[in-house]
Amino acid sequence: MAFLWERFIADPRGDGTVPPVELIYDTWNPGDWESRFVAWNKWRKDRSIEGREFDHYRELYLRIHGAMRQASLCGIERGLGRKNIFEYWFFGQEHMPESCTGSDIYDVEINHPPLLPDRDVYISPHCKTQGNITFTFDYWAQVVHKLIDAGVTVTVGYDGFFCEDLYRHPLYRKHWGDHRAWMEEVCRHRIVACGNTGTGWLAAACGVPLLTMEPPNSQMPDHRYRECGLRNIVEVMDVPDADYCAKRLIEEVRRVNVMTAGCYDVLHAGHVRHLERSRSLGTRLVVALNSDESVRRLKGPTRPVNSQSQRKVVLEALRCVDEVRVFDGDDAIPLLKEIRPSVLTNGHGYTYDKVVGRELVEGWGGRVVITCQGDGKDEPSTTKIVTRVLRSGDIIEACRVGSAYSVNPFDKLKLAAEEFVKVESLNGDVADLGAYRGGVSLILRRLGPGKHLHLFDTWSGTPFDDELCHHKKGEWPADLGECKLLVGQDERTHYYEGVFPYSAEELRDEHKWFCFVYVDMDTYQSTRDAIKFFWPRLVQGGKLFFDDYRWEPCAGVKKAVLEAFSEGQIKVYDNLYTCVVTKL
Repeated sequence: MAFLWERFIADPRGDGTVPPVELIYDTWNPGDWESRFVAWNKWRKDRSIEGREFDHYRELYLRIHGAMRQASLCGIERGLGRKNIFEYWFFGQEHMPESCTGSDIYDVEINHPPLLPDRDVYISPHCKTQGNITFTFDYWAQVVHKLIDAGVTVTVGYDGFFCEDLYRHPLYRKHWGDHRAWMEEVCRHRIVACGNTGTGWLAAACGVPLLTMEPPNSQMPDHRYRECGLRNIVEVMDVPDADYCAKRLIEEVRRVNVMTAGCYDVLHAGHVRHLERSRSLGTRLVVALNSDESVRRLKGPTRPVNSQSQRKVVLEALRCVDEVRVFDGDDAIPLLKEIRPSVLTNGHGYTYDKVVGRELVEGWGGRVVITCQGDGKDEPSTTKIVTRVLRSGDIIEACRVGSAYSVNPFDKLKLAAEEFVKVESLNGDVADLGAYRGGVSLILRRLGPGKHLHLFDTWSGTPFDDELCHHKKGEWPADLGECKLLVGQDERTHYYEGVFPYSAEELRDEHKWFCFVYVDMDTYQSTRDAIKFFWPRLVQGGKLFFDDYRWEPCAGVKKAVLEAFSEGQIKVYDNLYTCVVTKL
């Protein structure tokens, strides 16, 4: 008792706060010695234990025959919530070894058989606490017959006369045995249905789902299951409705729980595909959602983007999600043990042997499914989306600065920047043909500081007249010196002054590769020369970005592009007079 006092009454939360305390004791069989009964009577009268006061006192009808039932309920916590002293006393000795004894008298070892259900419903039709007044034997007989008619296997834990008409029926059997056999039999079933009997406690101790009956007109209003926070309770019925009871049991038996876990920080198409495929594998999908603190530990201090309450609301709004449970740990193993899904799923980026909890699920007869095969390189992800959003801010800022030195509209500059960002991770340098004052080059330099940037221009204006271009020779001159001051003159920035392609002679013999080339040459010949020079040097996945495409004053650009590429290769942005060709 001193241990229980320190553990649960003095400072159970470990933070100096003391919650209300209820002392619960057994009025039917208070102990094995008269002195123990005298002690409990004194506690009840004085509202204190050894001089330490407690707040509430409640008597419960509780049949604990020495170690017989206590032994089965002690030990490693199996589906129970520790909410008061009573529950800890008989259930929660999780710090004791599995072989610890349940009584100092009978010295019976604890027995927790493995849950390997091969039958459907276990029913205990007798309940002395309720006197079988409300949930009668006739009621339970109706339930059993309805289950048998539905093709559900039923085991009745009762040694008296009951449903004898079902004797030898292939779906029906009766069972009665010693305590160990009783517990092992319960663990063979997918769900237990009973009143407030010892069978319910056994189901709770082993984590078997429980549909229980608690009538309001019971001889003794006894609601132990709820008060002790049994987490295996599926539903509590207070009205003897045999049709409803059978219906709920059939639903539970045929239910296939599917579970998946994740952060789901910014919900995207990849998430939805995974969740929909997960739900299709069963009848109920439970999503274990990382808490905010858990996400921070896994993803870093800048995550999550959305709080756990917001993420939970979004997930719950999906038609394919039946329940969302938040967990604080680095993994969802405690939830996995509680829910005991038939199917555990993971999506892209996982392999079968890397799924956390696989051994547990397979241990109780479940299976692991990877819903989306492949490495997920091309799949959306929250990290990619967040990076893209942050990158979008960089793009807008770079274009804002660069637009002051370019004649192109902001939207066209933004499009060029976005196309460049798509290929920035590829190997290869970057080129700006028709650099002019350096506006586009400045954007490319800001967004790709690690890339070698090659700027081409005469800086003395259009090099020659072109009958397909309204610009005349000498138009659009610029100052090379100012361009260098704007874009920079470091070892990664290279300037080529003169008429292209002659100005690029020094690159012909070098094995240079390019991932992005911005072409704003205006004339047919220069655009054609740019394609001829850079297309062979473009890496796979690289892009050529053409300005003035389909703009009539510079019709030569369109002519040069269509001569080099099929229309299927050309991505056209008509409103911006621009096109992009990607090397596949």
